[in-house]
Amino acid sequence: MAKRMSLDAVMHFQTALLTDDDYTSATWTPGRCKNVTLNMETAEADVTERGSEWEEILEGIKRASIEVEIVHDPDNPFYAALVTAWKTRGGIALAAMDGPIDTPPAEGLAGNFTVLNMTRTEQLEEAVMSTFTIKPRSFVDYWELAAA
Repeated sequence: MAKRMSLDAVMHFQTALLTDDDYTSATWTPGRCKNVTLNMETAEADVTERGSEWEEILEGIKRASIEVEIVHDPDNPFYAALVTAWKTRGGIALAAMDGPIDTPPAEGLAGNFTVLNMTRTEQLEEAVMSTFTIKPRSFVDYWELAAA
């Protein structure tokens, strides 16, 4: 896969939650946003025993979070969908991909997510911005679309 610029990455969404992990059956819409930070990590399980000179670790469960920074604009469908998901606790289907889904290759985290935090920033000489903290809810996995 070729190197990608951040401006080529696309945050896809749909308001209806996924019913399985067949991401290709979803009706994805590109979401207008400014910055996206995708955090993924694996928990550590300490399995060190006496007599070992080194700490020994096994991989535990995976964790993820997505931070989406978006211009505060109620007319933006993606902004409105995130606010609705937060207000209703209803979740949202997302695919945080490094490129468009309809032109593989692309990869990223996809599934149903819960919007846990919405922060509005009002800087004097900047646009009003909202930052959403989003975490996995169901049917989440790292999705890799191979080139045809």
